[in-house]
Amino acid sequence: MLGKKRSFSGSSSYRHVEPFIRNGRDICIVSPYIDPYYAGFLARISRGRRIRIISSSIGKEAAALLGKRLSVGRFAAFLLIAVAELYVGIALSVYTYSLAAVLITLSAGYILSNVRNRGIELLIPKEFIHAKMYITEKGAITGSANLTYRGMHKNVEMIEITDDEEEIKGMRDTFYKMWREYS
Repeated sequence: MLGKKRSFSGSSSYRHVEPFIRNGRDICIVSPYIDPYYAGFLARISRGRRIRIISSSIGKEAAALLGKRLSVGRFAAFLLIAVAELYVGIALSVYTYSLAAVLITLSAGYILSNVRNRGIELLIPKEFIHAKMYITEKGAITGSANLTYRGMHKNVEMIEITDDEEEIKGMRDTFYKMWREYS
């Protein structure tokens, strides 16, 4: 099926790339640079998705954000336990015990609530890969925009979006060839 191809240029690539990624379920990304802003974006939307990323020059902070996320529900459970411990300690006038128990519970809760982003796989090849591709099951974007705040919001970039099934398949094949070759 022959799809549509659209080109955009300017300093607002995010208007096309962000919703594109947010609406995908099986997402492949090649961007030499990913900053903490977009690493956080990907970590926040990772639940229930499969996200594979190839990035050559990702910083430690961004890599850490992609590797882990805070499970808010799990931490909230520990917070409720800490509040109960505090209440019991005050009711029994055992303030030192209560404070120690709350600190231990909150610390354990924070540590145990940092879970691996199960939906994100990150490949950092030794070779510098300068390509930029954003691929989902519904379309593909190529162009000059890195997955950084500056690249998406400030720089004048050019991107091309396609929903042609053959082009999407070809780009996905290229992505997985790169994934295998540079692993």
